[in-house]
Order: sequence, then structure tokens, then C-alpha cells
Amino acid sequence: MHDLVLRVGQLKTDIESSITNIYDVPNKPSKVEVKPVGSNEICVLNEKAEAVRQKITRMNSEIVSLRQLVNTSSKVGNPHIWRRKIENMESECHNLSSFLNKAYSFRMEKIKTEKDQFELFNGANKSKSDLESDAVKIQIETRDSLQKSNQRAAEAIELGNNTLTSLARQDEMLKNVQKRMYSLLNELGVSNNFIRLIHKRARDDMRIFFWLAVLLILFVVVTIVWIKPFIRSKGFF
Repeated sequence: MHDLVLRVGQLKTDIESSITNIYDVPNKPSKVEVKPVGSNEICVLNEKAEAVRQKITRMNSEIVSLRQLVNTSSKVGNPHIWRRKIENMESECHNLSSFLNKAYSFRMEKIKTEKDQFELFNGANKSKSDLESDAVKIQIETRDSLQKSNQRAAEAIELGNNTLTSLARQDEMLKNVQKRMYSLLNELGVSNNFIRLIHKRARDDMRIFFWLAVLLILFVVVTIVWIKPFIRSKGFF
């Protein structure tokens, strides 16, 4: 049991030293030379942080073993005191994990700040030709962007003109259709009048035919009645 307690203490001391090493930032020379993100410095930091996490895991495992030993062994003097010590160890292990996360975040932020400073410093120390080259590149990009914008505007104007032309053609087509419809309606109107005249003439002809037929019948009857006495007097009947 005492061996477990000693191992936990040694791991705690080692973890604290490693975390302090992560926090410590080495002195930089007067000339800023910060490596970009993803360089060897970042890899070393990740390796250190992973090593500390493994030590914290081992420390937590030792604490679990110590708790099991206290719960199962009958040789423990005062179990309540040992359980309180184990709880303190677990709390210290949790605090060390939080301390590691803070140290890792602090160092990563430090590296990012150094990278930004390096970029600013490198940009300030650019030669005149480099600055002129950058200015030319910016002007070219701006000109290309303006040309693309002008081209898009011209395409939009052309599309608008084509749309107006199409609408004008459609309007002219609708007007022609309207004129044809009016003409067709007028023709239908004349045809209807003509048909009505034909029907009226047919009715008049029917009336004339009827009266002529009546007159013919009357003429035949009158003729027969008138000539019948003469036929009898001559002895034909």
C-alpha cells in the first residue's frame, strides 16, 4: 500500500514538472523566427502533452488500485482516513488534468501569437521590389475583378434588351391576333346577315308557292263548275 502511495506521489511530482515545462516559453532571439503552425514545435508540444496525459492515466490507475486495496484489505488501520486520502488524490489528479489543458491552450496561443508577429515582421521588412510586386498583383486582381463585373453587367444589359425585344414581338403578335379576331368576327357577322336574308327569302317563296297553289286549285274548281253545264248540254255526259 505504501508503495502505491509513493508511486502516486512520484507521478504527481513528475506530472507537475512536465506541465511546468509546457508552460515555460524558451527565450527567443532578437530576430523573430516563429515557425508556421504544423511545424516541429507544434509536434513537440503535442508529444509532451500526450506523455503527460499518459502519466495522468497511470496515476489514476494507481489510485483505483489503492482504493480497491483499501476496500478489500483487512490490514488497513483506519479505512476512513485512507478513503479521504484517496479522494484527495483523485481531486489532485483531476486538477492536474485541468492544469494540463490550460497549459496546452496557453502554449498553443503563444505559438499562434508568435506566428502572427513573424508574419507582420516579415511583411514590414519586405523590400521595395516585393512591395511593388504585391501592389501590381493587387492592381491586376482588382482590374480582373472589375472586368468580370463589367462583363456581367454587359451580359445583364444584353439579357434585358433581348427580353424587351421579345416582349415587343409578343405584343405585336398579340395585336395581329386581335386584328384577325376582329376581322373574323366581322366576317361572321356578314355571313349571319346573309343567312338571315336567305331564310327570309325562302319563307317568302314558300308563301308565294302556297298562295299560287291555292289560286290554281280555285281556278280548276271554278273552271270545272263553269264548263260542266256546257258539257251536259252537248251531250257528253
